[in-house]
Amino acid sequence: MKLQYVLKQLLAILFVASSLSSFAQDKVYRDADGNWISHEEFDSYIYWGKYLSPIPSFHDNKKAFKKFFRNYKKNKSEGIQLLKADEDVLQLKMEESLKRLKVENNLGKELPNFIATDLEGNTYNISELKGKVLVFNYWYTGCLPCLTEVPALNRLVKKYQDNKDVVFISFAPDSLDELKEHLKEASFLYPTVQFSKELRSLMKLNAYPTNVVIDRDGKYVFQTNGVGFGCVSFIDKAIQKAL
Repeated sequence: MKLQYVLKQLLAILFVASSLSSFAQDKVYRDADGNWISHEEFDSYIYWGKYLSPIPSFHDNKKAFKKFFRNYKKNKSEGIQLLKADEDVLQLKMEESLKRLKVENNLGKELPNFIATDLEGNTYNISELKGKVLVFNYWYTGCLPCLTEVPALNRLVKKYQDNKDVVFISFAPDSLDELKEHLKEASFLYPTVQFSKELRSLMKLNAYPTNVVIDRDGKYVFQTNGVGFGCVSFIDKAIQKAL
């Protein structure tokens, strides 16, 4: 079921990309006040649960989703504008999204011990990181949903940049050369570790993107698969609870 949802997310992103690339237009997205913003800013607002997207859910209503973009092509000068909503509406949307994204099979389990080195040469020994809150992101360079959440995740890192008790690490299975080349062009503030076969086997991970929070006792307290409304806000709340 989770895999099916992730595949639908991927199809939706590909459809949006093809719809928006069919014409040359720099200005596509607007914030809730009507100001032009980048695609990355648009997604960040949604992933932090601040505003609603006017784009119907591909997962819930494929016909409405495609109709939206057919209409958009006819009125593309108006752009795609974020929608303001009352707090109770946003909260309901967050609850629906969390039910869809949350994974509970690892909750309460202890993170296996391992030692890993990131692309900058920094080493992370899990047994020595007990007492800190660990925030993991699992991604790869060809995963479009993974890449769309990076700007919002970067904001999360900046929020905790002065807190030494929160450690961010990302894991990606691409080759070292592929990762270094990708990260030259696309900044990701999570330190990145090559996700080796041994680590993948140890963590038993089978979905991307996955986000995990490990508490000070070294136990899983949060895990989601995929992206959606409020997905980065969920991580933030889990960090605050674990501190």
